[in-house]
Amino acid sequence: MNEKTIETIRRQIRLAFMAAVTVAMLALTMHQARLGLPALPTTVVYALTVGFGLEFLATAWTGRWSPRREAQLDSR
Repeated sequence: MNEKTIETIRRQIRLAFMAAVTVAMLALTMHQARLGLPALPTTVVYALTVGFGLEFLATAWTGRWSPRREAQLDSR
């Protein structure tokens, strides 16, 4: 395999890992939210973590097809 292929595989693995962690955190958030008011601080922390995870995923997903990134990969 060439370096471009290896880098693409690494990027996809990183994206899949972050998606799995974000989904797990979302499940924990929903579980904590069901516990009511006593679990509010934990729910807020989990929700913030999910927000950052979703932002990362959105940026990474849309960045996969940006013209600037394509030019960077072609120059390697």
